[in-house]
Amino acid sequence: MTAIAATTLARVKRLEFLLLCILLLVLPILEAPKNIALALFILIRVARAIAERSSSLRRPEPVEWAVLGLVLAAAASTVVNWPFANADKGLKDVLSYSIAFLIVYRERYTPTQKYLLIAMSAAGVMIGLIWGIVEIMEGKRAMLELHSVGIVTHSSIYLGVAAVMALGMAVFAGDEMHDRDRDRRVRERRYWWVILSFFLLGIFAMASRGGLLATGVALLLALWLIRRKELWLAMSLLVTVCGAAVWALPNFFNQARIAPRVAEIVFERKLNYNDVVRFSNWRVGVAQVSQGGTLWLGVGPRNFSGIDLSKLRFDRPLDLAGNKLTHAHNLFLNKLVEEGIFGLAAMLTFFVFVASALLQDWRADRWKNWPWLACMGALIVPIVSGTFDTPWYNEHALLAMIIFAMYLSSRKTTPISEEPHRLRATEHPSRVQDVEYQERDEYKQPPLGR
Repeated sequence: MTAIAATTLARVKRLEFLLLCILLLVLPILEAPKNIALALFILIRVARAIAERSSSLRRPEPVEWAVLGLVLAAAASTVVNWPFANADKGLKDVLSYSIAFLIVYRERYTPTQKYLLIAMSAAGVMIGLIWGIVEIMEGKRAMLELHSVGIVTHSSIYLGVAAVMALGMAVFAGDEMHDRDRDRRVRERRYWWVILSFFLLGIFAMASRGGLLATGVALLLALWLIRRKELWLAMSLLVTVCGAAVWALPNFFNQARIAPRVAEIVFERKLNYNDVVRFSNWRVGVAQVSQGGTLWLGVGPRNFSGIDLSKLRFDRPLDLAGNKLTHAHNLFLNKLVEEGIFGLAAMLTFFVFVASALLQDWRADRWKNWPWLACMGALIVPIVSGTFDTPWYNEHALLAMIIFAMYLSSRKTTPISEEPHRLRATEHPSRVQDVEYQERDEYKQPPLGR
């Protein structure tokens, strides 16, 4: 490779990284810039792969096959059910987060680059929360929501993932970067504690039952694993203060709505309207699977709302205003209904890969780092909350897939000699070592799937 070609390649790689940073920054707040950044990131990476003529020839790893299974299932369901109301919207969503995962997984970003990516995603969430408060003050929204993520249930999942990520940074930030002295690590972790406090205030202000439950489960799991008394005390105090601060405010965020809903379920054994709608959508999903004849490939991605209720039988009437459907209010049931057994199997297979990697590192005591905690939160929060509501799509799925890819890529130990599309440091025309082209294994972990 000539010096000009090597310089051009390095510049293109820096541009790709810049676009990924921009994507994570604008993901929760700006719709159009998010789509532009994602499209450019993918297009430039594909163009580079074509120019290098090598990465496309590398045999996919097991986890990459699992991601490709997600795409194939969504594509097959789309083709079989075409045309339908949402057309290719669901397929585009699956393609977006799947391609983003594959790119980030293969890139082998340095610990410093990964740190910056997490910092950019946290900055986007902080801006989104401030923006949400301003929109409430202006009367544009009734509840605290992230501008681009949308409704409060989705926003709370995104924020929950970010909160667990922030906890990981507050506890372990800087450990993987050997150029950080102790004082600098302490200062950085203090900043992350402030960020975590802001995120917890946002979680309480959103007052989404699913988001609170999912974030609480993930945080409790993290604390139980870390097992530091001082951390338990610090988090207990922080959660108490943040919760009390939000509840001491007037009903500015409409946060008081959660109390009567919980009271109805716990004390009166009665479902409120939202729970009744959720239960009715579950009934529709089960009926479609058992009666609709779409068991294998489903009704089409993002096409749950297109189910023809007149073709289904119910033992009692549905409690749905105008028989309007949204989604199945359960990410597994929703996947089964929309993409059939193949779609559900593909999603479960991918989740098993991620969970098994987390479990392997926990058993081998290689989990005490922020990528492990961030990945755990990105898996636990959407699954726990999605069990009662939001499917696996949109912004929180894209964020989670990028976090998965960063964590799983840190486990790879493939030598550079086995990756022909990478330039060895000794082959660089300037003979100057470039860490961007060296093998990285910051956590000394075994390759996934072996």
